Amino acid sequence: MIRVIVCGVLLRFALHATAQLPQPSQQYDDQAILGNRAILYWKADDREITFEIIANTNGWVGIGISPNGGMKGADIITGWVKNGNGFLQDRYGIGEVQPKLDAHADWILLGAKEIGSYTVLKVKRALDTCDDLEDLPIDEALVRVIWAVGFDDPNSPADLQRHDERGAESLFLLTQYKESTPPNDAKTFDVKMERVLATSRTSDTVYQCKYVKLPRYNRKHHVVKIIPRIVEENKGIVHHMLLYECPRYTESHANSLDGKIFDCGENSDQVMPCVGVVAGFALNEESYDYPAHAGYAVGADDSPNVFVLEVHYDNPAFNSRRGRTRSAQKYDSSGMTLVLTPTLRANDAGELLIGAEVSPLMMIPPQYKKLTYPGYCFPECTNEAFPPGGIHVFSAFLHSHLLGRAIRLFVIRSDGSRELLVADENYDFNFQFNKPLKEEVILYRGDSLMLQCDYNSKDRSKFTFGGEATNDEMCLADLSYYPKIPLAFCGSHPDAQDYLWMIEAEEISGEWPYLDLNPTIIKPRDYENTRLKTAVDDYLVEEFASNRAKADYQKFLLQEANVLNACYKSDLSDYPSSWIKRTIPSYSTWPNASKSRRNCSRK
Repeated sequence: MIRVIVCGVLLRFALHATAQLPQPSQQYDDQAILGNRAILYWKADDREITFEIIANTNGWVGIGISPNGGMKGADIITGWVKNGNGFLQDRYGIGEVQPKLDAHADWILLGAKEIGSYTVLKVKRALDTCDDLEDLPIDEALVRVIWAVGFDDPNSPADLQRHDERGAESLFLLTQYKESTPPNDAKTFDVKMERVLATSRTSDTVYQCKYVKLPRYNRKHHVVKIIPRIVEENKGIVHHMLLYECPRYTESHANSLDGKIFDCGENSDQVMPCVGVVAGFALNEESYDYPAHAGYAVGADDSPNVFVLEVHYDNPAFNSRRGRTRSAQKYDSSGMTLVLTPTLRANDAGELLIGAEVSPLMMIPPQYKKLTYPGYCFPECTNEAFPPGGIHVFSAFLHSHLLGRAIRLFVIRSDGSRELLVADENYDFNFQFNKPLKEEVILYRGDSLMLQCDYNSKDRSKFTFGGEATNDEMCLADLSYYPKIPLAFCGSHPDAQDYLWMIEAEEISGEWPYLDLNPTIIKPRDYENTRLKTAVDDYLVEEFASNRAKADYQKFLLQEANVLNACYKSDLSDYPSSWIKRTIPSYSTWPNASKSRRNCSRK
């Protein structure tokens, strides 16, 4: 499980004249600061949502639900109070111009007043109006809430003046984290760094790893809660933390590893020895609770006795043009607290990574508005690795980097039918989260999975490659499930021959298929000792400048590319089906969550 904090705690408070700030009219489930100009409160049930916005203006106020943080396609309301009367308009955005009035007003004004220098509006709307032309459904997915204020009231309802201030926030309007109470017999165990070097003078990314030996328990326990512990002064540089389980070692071997710290970045000579994910946190400080009927097992004879804690540090002070940073070096002791209990739950939980294996052959050309990249879990892998009754998936974490705009995970059943398991159509790298499923999904032997990541590379002038750095890319989904099985990763690896011909290369360094993240070209002699990424940028950027080339590459990725089956356990041993090769399956259509299981209502 990997979690990121839901934006509901007031992290900053810079509203003007806070001493006279009005209080909301009722108790709400959540709240968020909008810039330094307003507070938004909200509460929802299974049919509708109520908002109350308190804005520091005596003019008009606007908020909207946007698919991408812009005005185009946004469901917008504008409101104000004039001469004691409240006004509300239901609008929709068509671009960076005044939004048009909605043909059907679905927002209802519940209250409007001015208190001192503040305007207070209270409104409600059905979660789904089924107005696909002028409204957006509100669900558990991340949304961009856009806001704007004008310092003067409109002269008339038709005379809405241009905003004086505006902004956007990423929010979960329906997904809320509820803190649980640990059981009475709970105990804790800390896994954390100890003053490791968290910054580099020559790179914008640092990866540090640490072996941690678990205590010896006299019987099996279940971890039921994991709490991130990020050092306050390093919250701006701790990008994510991952906890991996290692194969069970002998006691003497485990003791020899305990506390050892090593560089586990892409340029390190140290091979990551442990790949089975236990837990992770990205840009957050929110605890994770396992469901009541599952927990992560420790203390049993076959349980792991060594973890590896991996922390990815960002170095925002690094100047890529100068190739160095002048800021002072920082040290970090962040980590996690595991809450565990000897009172066992019904099931042992595990984590399974799905998607595209991180590889330099994952190539995203520049100047794409949208490029869909696939990661495929072969049915041969699930047929070998899954138990007869399948696995029960209860939550999912979707992950890409800065170019990511949307991620979708589909299940392809053995009979050919397809289901959407989970999706985030408004992916935000800075607001990643673990999404509990409304209902558990059972994955059976012979099922396959297709992960699709949409990227926008319009602001890049060179290729982006698969890698660990923030400016590299990934396309992964982490599934939390039970019962636990040895399988750690089910995904696809690009076939080198499909890509090397593009630059007329014949052979690259590294033991296939375990390539370096920036291998050296060995053949032909003209390319000898040239790094793959350098050759691709030198010879292919112009090749992908035309729209025809972009369309051909997209077709190649989704319909023509050969991929290899990457199917391995947490000890890095392969299943027999690993590395078989086939063309990725393609379908003309995929299930769409937004058009199914609608629960519409209009007022």
